[in-house]
Amino acid sequence: MANMDEMTIPTTSTTKIVAAPTIDFTRFKPTGHYDCPWYKSQALARYYRAMMWLALVDFPLLVYDPRGTPRVYLEPLGAATLLRNAIDVAETRAVWEDLETILVWGDF
Repeated sequence: MANMDEMTIPTTSTTKIVAAPTIDFTRFKPTGHYDCPWYKSQALARYYRAMMWLALVDFPLLVYDPRGTPRVYLEPLGAATLLRNAIDVAETRAVWEDLETILVWGDF
């Protein structure tokens, strides 16, 4: 598997799968203590990229047009289904549930 730091990645990309019209891939480069020169940790770098993905990417399954009519987006629905299936095949459902518990703990 190629090292993410050695890969040539475009700086931006447009997609119909997620809500963001353009994804700025430069935001996925670890910064601060996630990229500390004396403490290079691949686990921290992966964590940083995962949290940035969760913060920046949205799967709009249903949106309303200006008249209030709902519209289902099939591309994000398909992507969300593929992601769910990948989690199930990798048998990492418990990890995702633990992560969700951490992310919503402050939901008052």
